Amino acid sequence: MKLIIITSEQTFTKEHEIIKQLFKAGMNTLHVRKPNFSKKQMKDFIAEIPEKYHKKLVLHSHHSLAFTFKIKGIHFKENDRKQIFGHLLKYRLYKIIRPNLQYSASFHSIKEVGNLSANTYKYVFLSPVFQSISKENKKKDMDLSRIQDALRQTKAKVIALGGVEADKLVRCQNVGFVGIAVLGNIWQSPNPVEMFKNLYELCRKARYQSLALED
Repeated sequence: MKLIIITSEQTFTKEHEIIKQLFKAGMNTLHVRKPNFSKKQMKDFIAEIPEKYHKKLVLHSHHSLAFTFKIKGIHFKENDRKQIFGHLLKYRLYKIIRPNLQYSASFHSIKEVGNLSANTYKYVFLSPVFQSISKENKKKDMDLSRIQDALRQTKAKVIALGGVEADKLVRCQNVGFVGIAVLGNIWQSPNPVEMFKNLYELCRKARYQSLALED
């Protein structure tokens, strides 16, 4: 299964050092989600990450920095998608200027995910699948049987987000998610790097088990 890490909304001491350790431990994709950052703050945040890792970064805001840094992709929030004209214009413009840029998006509706086509986004987040670890206003778990039906119907690659912990990984795989995205499980851990390594190994084993079943 694919494992994606999302940054904490808040900045904290040694954040960049932990990020570098996560990359060294095997992190392949880091979604940079800092909703309160100005464009300059975001630019400074990215600049502090070693350039060799920029190709593994996905930005949730200040997307135009994709023209300044050689990042992996940009992520569209639900509000971005609702601004239909602006969203389509930006999407097409970026496709022309940065043809290799990856695009992902957030969805909170099982029905919407079920109707997605294959080529619009590299992958999408569906959340909150389980009660969120990082948010105070927690919602109830989604109906996994409804999600399974939607994932059988959709042509998109769907990532589980929200309350995903190690003991829920098998359920996510059985339902049909292609991967998980984690936030609170990493950044609220006393040892984020060790927590990542544990999840990384579990996802690696799940991936090989899936390949074995396909054979």
